[in-house]
Amino acid sequence: MQKHLFRALLLLSLGLTMAIGAGSNLFKEKKNQQQSGTTVTAPQVIAETGETAESIPYPTVTKPVIKANGQVLISQSDIRNMIANNRTSMIRPGFAGYYLAGRHAQMNEDWATASSYFDLVAGKDPKNEELKRRTMVVALGGGDFDLATRYARIITNNHPNDPLPQLFLTANALKNKNYKEAQKHLNAMEPGGMTNFVVPLINAWLGSENGQFDIAGLQYDAIHIYHIALIGKLLGKEDKALSFISKKADLGHLSPSLKLADSLFILGEHEKAEKMYNSIYKDENNEDLIAKRLFALNSQNPTPPFNMPETTQEGLALAFLDLARILYVQNSLDSARIFGYISTEIHPDFIEPKVFLAQIFIETDRHDFAVKILRTIPVTSSYFEESQIKIASFLEEDGQTEQAIYILNNLIEIKNSKDAKILLADMKRRAEQYDMALDTYNNIIDSYKGSVPDDKWYLFYSRGIVYEQLNQWDEAEADLEKALTYRPNDPYILNYLGYGWAVRDINLSKSLEYLEKAVIELPYDGHISDSLGWTLFKLGRYQEAIGPLEKAITYLPYDSEVNEHLGDAYWMVNRKREARFQWQRAYNHLAENNDEAKEVLRMKILKGIEDTSVIAAENKI
Repeated sequence: MQKHLFRALLLLSLGLTMAIGAGSNLFKEKKNQQQSGTTVTAPQVIAETGETAESIPYPTVTKPVIKANGQVLISQSDIRNMIANNRTSMIRPGFAGYYLAGRHAQMNEDWATASSYFDLVAGKDPKNEELKRRTMVVALGGGDFDLATRYARIITNNHPNDPLPQLFLTANALKNKNYKEAQKHLNAMEPGGMTNFVVPLINAWLGSENGQFDIAGLQYDAIHIYHIALIGKLLGKEDKALSFISKKADLGHLSPSLKLADSLFILGEHEKAEKMYNSIYKDENNEDLIAKRLFALNSQNPTPPFNMPETTQEGLALAFLDLARILYVQNSLDSARIFGYISTEIHPDFIEPKVFLAQIFIETDRHDFAVKILRTIPVTSSYFEESQIKIASFLEEDGQTEQAIYILNNLIEIKNSKDAKILLADMKRRAEQYDMALDTYNNIIDSYKGSVPDDKWYLFYSRGIVYEQLNQWDEAEADLEKALTYRPNDPYILNYLGYGWAVRDINLSKSLEYLEKAVIELPYDGHISDSLGWTLFKLGRYQEAIGPLEKAITYLPYDSEVNEHLGDAYWMVNRKREARFQWQRAYNHLAENNDEAKEVLRMKILKGIEDTSVIAAENKI
């Protein structure tokens, strides 16, 4: 049942990974190991049930790791050894350089460059079938559809029933709306695994071009059911589609799922769809998506809040995108990327696969490629605002703050985007343009007319930071306390308030209370541990202060202020040699132009602390 989908796509993913090569797979495994243990809340898609992510701009999910048995054509160490031993007769001239350059580009996610190098290598080794397959797959994953098609034709000359190149040739035919040729390539694919799942789906959409509702080859996986509903809606044959789906459900072949509920929505079964949405509301981690659907169902004119193809070409593009989404949630990012590119080639005006590809580039730390794709999203798209905000964020990270601000100002002018205004204020704050940032934050908060929504609570935190930087502590304190009413246990708000009081020698008991809570929330944050230690110091509890300050040093060994605080605490418990050592470290790590702080530390190193004003809790509360 649902296992058919998982098995078919696993075989597809493994086949693609083997063609791509182990280099890319090892790179992914390394990233997975670095990110292990993290869970991101988002619409979760379970491949075993055939669920696919709905068309959201930036799908983030918890994905299992699938290791593939990829094979490297020739390892880098082998090439180095051959060159070192002067055994260059084993490789053709230029082979090693081109190949290593291609591997390097591929591992850095620049598949377009990688495919160019592999193409050169393949020209020097025309009998190497595995190299041809790699070039074909990497070319498509780099957006070079023509090069991928050329290699697909070369491979099928010797292997006419090979499913993967035949699938690529099918995609090329679909791109050109040559449905007869596409059918020929589909028919040539050797049955089994991927073929048994993908071919019936594409065939069903090809039949819709001639008004045929041909779903005989489709099984009962959720993605097949969903596309049966879409085809039925497109052809005006909702009754036939509903009859098929109901029969499968009555036989127990279908479990409640988001895609099944969507299918019922598409086919006008609103009461059944609503009941199923409510039944899975908490089970599938899809609360936001389901909430949108329930809202749409209860509107005056219920219309599904997701993409529904209006032509065969759009349906084919969506089919490949849905396959890409399933591969994505199985952590097969390389395979998902390839199917995403096929979707864009089949229907270039289809925005969702572009956003999908941008997300993959974001996850693989190629923000430059993500920006190139996001720039192609037109102002008329529902994704335009979010894509522009993403572009601005990446440009700021890349040090192009002026260009980022230009994009945000343009977005504000076109869409009056509140999110763009918030990011603009944040950028000004990070650039230490505090007066300008304050004006922008004031404008945003005032626009809510006294009722800032829960998901915008951080506006008070951000404005409080700006007030504090402008030496307006009373205003900062009010905003930070306001932020705390939204998030009572937020460790960063607790820390900012607690430390703000400690350095001003006020509210020390309350400062200690807040910082002890913050440390519980974030026990491994060096800044929070330092704040707690410094508050204990200010209360005259020097011996108690040493523990959290030493803990802070383990996380922030080169922070000048933390080293100075620990030195002060050591001095007060008569550990004077250690105190001078910490002060010297603090001095060494100060900024070059911080002359005032350097003079303070220089005097401490020479004379120690001659006069310490300790504010006991009972003196100033």
